Amino acid sequence: MVKLTENLRIGDLKYCVSNFISVDEYVSKIDDDNITIAFFCNDDEVAAELKDFVEKAFFTEIKDIEIADTITEDNKYILFVEFERKISFPKILLGILKDISFLTDEKKWCFTTLKHHHQMPCTEENIKKYVRLTKLKNTPEKTDLKDAKEVGVKEGYEIELQEGFDKVKFINEGYVSKQVMEKHIRESSSINDIDERVLRLLENKFPNSSIISTDEKVFIIKGNKILMLG
Repeated sequence: MVKLTENLRIGDLKYCVSNFISVDEYVSKIDDDNITIAFFCNDDEVAAELKDFVEKAFFTEIKDIEIADTITEDNKYILFVEFERKISFPKILLGILKDISFLTDEKKWCFTTLKHHHQMPCTEENIKKYVRLTKLKNTPEKTDLKDAKEVGVKEGYEIELQEGFDKVKFINEGYVSKQVMEKHIRESSSINDIDERVLRLLENKFPNSSIISTDEKVFIIKGNKILMLG
């Protein structure tokens, strides 16, 4: 074990922290829609030093941070760090890893997620592709067709989105519950893997809304309603 000083220096945590992290696999203890990151350390002192460094350097972004009471099967100590689920999360995470790299001398970070247990390079593109970045809060528990009619949305009709030469068609399948959307997300092999052209058309059609895409569906979230497009 490396004996650490009070103020960490470059390379002090080399070989002490695993080069892979867990993203969004563990449930938050303070907000079930936060994103929880797990770092894996060789011993409790390393975990404590890493906690102190991360907490001081990124206190404005962190919602909660703690060392787990138990260790992993391969005797690693887990440091949990929670963040708000938002679009800027990939840049925040990469910024943290960049700063930690000065301590660990690690150049190639990898990560796993709930649906992708194989380790992937920790890049902005991969994080956006495999981690949900929009919240599920304040969504209805039941389909509310009455509200759909009130805002002029019919169920089950075709809508066409077009801008210049770009054109795409969806079937409006009506408003759905949070549980329905979560089921599609769980069963999907990837999320938010949508063509930027299509995403732009959707954003223009549904301003001030959050958009989540799965393999087969697109969900438009605005306020307490979720609209499903097929």
